[in-house]
Amino acid sequence: MLEDFSAAIFQFHFLRPFWLLGVLPALLLPIALFYRQVKMGSWHSVIKAEFQPYLLSGETQINTSLPFYLIGFAWVTATLILAGPTWQKLPQEVHKKVEARIIILDQSYSMLSTDVKPDRNTRAKHKLTDLLEQFDEGTTALIVYAGDAHVVTPLTEDTRTIANLSPSLTPLIMPVAGNNLIHAIQKAKQLLRNANLNQGEIFLLTDGIEAQQIETLNELLEGLNVTVNVLGIGTVEGAPIPLPDGSFLKNNAGSIVLPQLDRPSLLKFSRQHGGRYSDIKNNDADIEYLTKERINDLADQLEVTERQFDSWKEEGPWLLLLLMPLFVIGFRKGWLAQILLPLSLVVFSAQPNVSQAGLWQDLWSTGDQQGTKAFQQENWQTASEQFNSTQWKASSFYRNNDYQQAIEEFSKDSSTTGHYNQGNALANAGQLEEAIEAYQQSLALNPDHQDAQFNLQLVKKMLEEQEQQESDDNQDGEKSDEGQKGEKGENQQSQNQDSQSGDSEESQSDTDDNASEPNASKSDDDEKDSDEESASAQKEQEENQQEEQNQSAQQDQQQQQRDNASAQEKEKALQQWLGRIPDDPGGLLRQKFLYESQTSAPDTQTNGKPW
Repeated sequence: MLEDFSAAIFQFHFLRPFWLLGVLPALLLPIALFYRQVKMGSWHSVIKAEFQPYLLSGETQINTSLPFYLIGFAWVTATLILAGPTWQKLPQEVHKKVEARIIILDQSYSMLSTDVKPDRNTRAKHKLTDLLEQFDEGTTALIVYAGDAHVVTPLTEDTRTIANLSPSLTPLIMPVAGNNLIHAIQKAKQLLRNANLNQGEIFLLTDGIEAQQIETLNELLEGLNVTVNVLGIGTVEGAPIPLPDGSFLKNNAGSIVLPQLDRPSLLKFSRQHGGRYSDIKNNDADIEYLTKERINDLADQLEVTERQFDSWKEEGPWLLLLLMPLFVIGFRKGWLAQILLPLSLVVFSAQPNVSQAGLWQDLWSTGDQQGTKAFQQENWQTASEQFNSTQWKASSFYRNNDYQQAIEEFSKDSSTTGHYNQGNALANAGQLEEAIEAYQQSLALNPDHQDAQFNLQLVKKMLEEQEQQESDDNQDGEKSDEGQKGEKGENQQSQNQDSQSGDSEESQSDTDDNASEPNASKSDDDEKDSDEESASAQKEQEENQQEEQNQSAQQDQQQQQRDNASAQEKEKALQQWLGRIPDDPGGLLRQKFLYESQTSAPDTQTNGKPW
């Protein structure tokens, strides 16, 4: 008994010791009451003893101080409860089902066949997403294989990571061509061994298994409690394999390869290992068939882990028994109403605002956690405000098309990736020369950065075309100015000729008038005809001038339209070029697979067909 008491004393502690700071305000209450009582007691030395019972209310003073003492006691007790006093450990069992699933996706060249639209690989990735949605608990891994196999994600409970990486998978990023399912099964077996498991499920998405590989595959799976479910991708008729240059894959004899769905081998392989087989469907019937419960409930085959965690037994709730009488007395005397009513008015009168909501969220999650949630919801503006991480903040600005802010954030990272991302942001912002410099800095740190090399050449070509287009626009503008000058010169020359002709006619007319003046004077009719001719000529001249002005305005308008069209074409061409800058998450997978292939080359004799 004494030993237990000593052990309890040594193990006594508070689970939440910061709550003990709440005792400090309660200590001020006795000090204030003592000061008040001392001040009140000084009257006893002044007033005679026989008058003190009538003039001093000492008993009343003591009675009015009692609620404050009780409040202080309740305050300290509540603080101790919140601090969590404890001195005893309790073992706690944790039961958790272990359910491991490994998805193996064929990435050989035959998966590019188009006998199922748009092609086998695209449909397989869609089925992969549907398959992940069926998994509510347990761990899942993804392995891809062609001439060798690679682990995309190890066993994890986060299936969203696998779903986010699946769109980047394509046979074109696989470093070794072939159909080496043996290496993929070896990888799956290694994942189970690393997780200390000897059972699980394998979901194989492929269009066929090489006959010479089946015996080796059975030996690898022997002794493991592993179920193999197979989803056949393709048709028995098959289809050619298109290549990036537009041609079709051919064998050594020069014939076009027509890979067909090897249904018999896949069906036999799945049955040998207690699984199911299904052809790919246009609905969810295939996934539902592969994942629904079998007669032998899979949950009964799962191991149950029992781990001991030390948890402290909290003794603070026992102190609530001390507070219950105080609450009864306080309610009876009306003290609780005097305290809680003003407090409730303060709480309900406070209007919630954004800063308060943000403060409340900050109590439970960090800025990066809040930013991650907003980023997953594609709320880029909110994510950029909440992230503390520079790279994530820059990525949020980039997704929100706020390239200038993204450039400022990316510039804080002097790594290869930082310069590369900065170059992408500069290119999208139209600052091509600065983008070229950023890509060059990235390549200076890592000359093998393929995406940076590609984007550098792309932006250089964009800059050359932009400069060429500006040069062509300047030449067109000069030609247009020369044409306008020529037209103006001809018009001016024509006007001078017309003026000279008019002057000549007027001079001749004056001469004729002077010549005829000695003989006879003009009649009134001749004068009227002359005035009409003069008005008609003036009107015709005004109409010519108006027409010339209209033609000049029309030419200016046409030139402005050509300039606007040229600017629009330039902007459209720039956007088209920028659209070619790849946001390629598959680039990282390609480099990862290439590095793994170079460091650990598998047995090439088991590759099977090169497609």
